[in-house]
Amino acid sequence: MGSPRLIKIALLGEGGVGKSTLLEAKCHHNFNESSKMTVGVDFACVEMKPNEDSQISAYPQSNSESLLTFDLGGQERFQFLHDSYIKGIKGAIIMYDLTRYKSFDSIEKWNQLILNENPDIPIILVGAKKDLISSNDIIEQFRTQFEARLQTFPNKDKFYAHLFVSSKTFEGVEEVFIKLYEALINN
Repeated sequence: MGSPRLIKIALLGEGGVGKSTLLEAKCHHNFNESSKMTVGVDFACVEMKPNEDSQISAYPQSNSESLLTFDLGGQERFQFLHDSYIKGIKGAIIMYDLTRYKSFDSIEKWNQLILNENPDIPIILVGAKKDLISSNDIIEQFRTQFEARLQTFPNKDKFYAHLFVSSKTFEGVEEVFIKLYEALINN
C-alpha cells in the first residue's frame, strides 16, 4: 500500500471566524475555548478514509487520501503571505462568523483571492459558531443574502454548499470536509 495522496486545499476567512477551531474539531475531535490567532499560516492533514459507513465510500479512490489544509491567518498583516500559499490549491473552504456580520461581508474578498489563482476549484462556504445563534431565522437570513450575492460571482457554479457549523458541539464539522471531498472528486 502506497502513501496517501495529498490534495491541497485552503481554509480562508477573516481572523477569529473559527478556521483553526474547525480544523481542531475535525482532526482531534476537540474544542479549545481559548484558541490562539493563527500567525501567518498553519496546516493540517485531514485524512479522508473511504469506508462502508462513509458517504464517500462510493468513490473508487486510493485507500487513503488527505486534504492538506492550509489555514491562512485572516488578519490584514498576514495577507501578503496568501498568494504564495494559495498557489496550487484544488479546493477551498471560505468561512465567516454567524455572530459577526463584517466577516460575512468579506466573502467577496476571499473569493477574489481564489479567482486570481484558479477560478475553477470547488468552494464550500461555512457559517461558523452556530451554537451562538439562538434562532434559525438568522441562518435563513444569511442563506438568502448569500444566494443574492452569489449571482454576481463569476464562479458561482463552483460554490458547492453553504453549511452552518459549530466546532464546539461538532455539528456539521464532518459534513464540511465530506462535501468538499465529494466536490473535488466530481470536479
